[in-house]
Amino acid sequence: VVNRSLGGGLGGRTPRPPLGGKGWRGSRQPLPSPSSTGQGDAPAAPPGTTREDVVLLDVDGMHCAGCVSRVRKLLEDQPAVRGASVSLATETALARVRLATPSHSSTGSKADELEKSGGEALNGGGGALEALGASLAQVGSAAARHGLLIRGGDILEAASRIDTVVFDKTGTLTRGRPRLVATRPAPGVPPALLLTLAAAVEAGSSHPLARAVVEAAGGGGGLPAASGLVQEPGAGVRAHVEGHGLVAVGSARWALGDEGESGAKEGVGAAPRGVHAGDPSMRSSHSPAPPSPDTGSHAVVHVSLEGGALGTLELADEVRPEARGAVAALRSLGLAVLMVSGDGAGPCAAAAARLGIAPADVHARVSPAGKAELVARLRAGGARVAVVGDGVNDAAALAAADVGVAMAGGVGAAADVAGVVLLGDSPAQVVDVVRVGRATLRKIRQNLAWAFGYNLIGIPLAAGALLPLTGLALTPSISSAFMGISSLAVMTNSLLLQPEVERLARHGAQDAGRERTAVPDAKELSASQASA
Repeated sequence: VVNRSLGGGLGGRTPRPPLGGKGWRGSRQPLPSPSSTGQGDAPAAPPGTTREDVVLLDVDGMHCAGCVSRVRKLLEDQPAVRGASVSLATETALARVRLATPSHSSTGSKADELEKSGGEALNGGGGALEALGASLAQVGSAAARHGLLIRGGDILEAASRIDTVVFDKTGTLTRGRPRLVATRPAPGVPPALLLTLAAAVEAGSSHPLARAVVEAAGGGGGLPAASGLVQEPGAGVRAHVEGHGLVAVGSARWALGDEGESGAKEGVGAAPRGVHAGDPSMRSSHSPAPPSPDTGSHAVVHVSLEGGALGTLELADEVRPEARGAVAALRSLGLAVLMVSGDGAGPCAAAAARLGIAPADVHARVSPAGKAELVARLRAGGARVAVVGDGVNDAAALAAADVGVAMAGGVGAAADVAGVVLLGDSPAQVVDVVRVGRATLRKIRQNLAWAFGYNLIGIPLAAGALLPLTGLALTPSISSAFMGISSLAVMTNSLLLQPEVERLARHGAQDAGRERTAVPDAKELSASQASA
């Protein structure tokens, strides 16, 4: 994964820039692959490892700018899907055609038989499919106007059946804009050096904690150059910092050499390579840091140089103001709410307390693979799971869930695998997704019930069920009129879904205690595009 930092040659960073330009500067080395076996090839990275480097570009134009362009592109790229209701509607239509096949005895003239057959066929039309298509078109356009990009009818159906919601913490339930609150260098290590080396490495990462470290160091200006950046989701990042050596930043195991293919495996407190271990100044500078308060309410980032502990950085991230209301609203709908994070137990417990999530529903220190395993266990136990996340660490869990929900403010990897993208970037919109899904399924069932009931009565009448008793039978012209009335009823009922979706969205905003994030340009989406 190449993280391209753009900014008109100024080295600015943006996670998903709709920009174009020329004048690349940076690493041009191809990323090693597991099939690289030739002499001199770089060793293949283990599964789950992300390699990044910074590339500078002189921007010469804006491309694909605007919310609507991005949404339309996403919609156009979606393949056709067949949810359970699509299959049900198709089978319904086929059953109606079978019912419409003439089954009466040949006691009348050929003209009478032809007339009855025509009436049966007209009464056995495709109202069921009309019901489904109209419902999905209405909910797709209305949902897009309220900041919900839902990729297909099968996603809506799955959302209507969700009983468990698993939230990522950082960037989803929290603002994703942490700030540095404490610097804890090891004895003899200048605090400025600790922060500078950490920021030099983190400048090549897109993680929220990395951005906070870089901002605390002055925004990246004047930092020493770093190369050979390697990032492992859920663990940390390391790179060679010019004039210093290999610097690792992340969890204690990652930074101090106890995890992964680390060049920093020389032990906690080891002196840097090339430095005499007897040098008292270097011994004091690289002695082990004091125990980090991982059980506290702040996230703790460990920093090491050539395997020796430099110290820790503590960062705090605010809980989103609407998150507690979203959790409460989901619970009121009968859903279980869990929180999962790669952070330590302390920060997770503190956030859960503010959100009203029970300690038993909090899963801390979970790796990206562990998140996917948690989802798999929940589903194996019969739960129907939605996962809400924003980063590459959540991508595997999003793909493993019944419904993956990505925050719009996150990285592209999460949005690529998610079935729903929250354009408003608010966890409160998860409530809207569930409510809209349930309302859509309810409307589809109403329309299918009407179609079944109409044909249960209409087809026998068209076949002449009342002819022996009353001498009356439905002619093709009358049958076609009744069929038109039935289709009109189905379509009218489907059109009522749009105001219902908008009402649910407004109600959800009030329940969560937040203002809806406007997506004004999305009003330009047509019903056919929004339900593609």
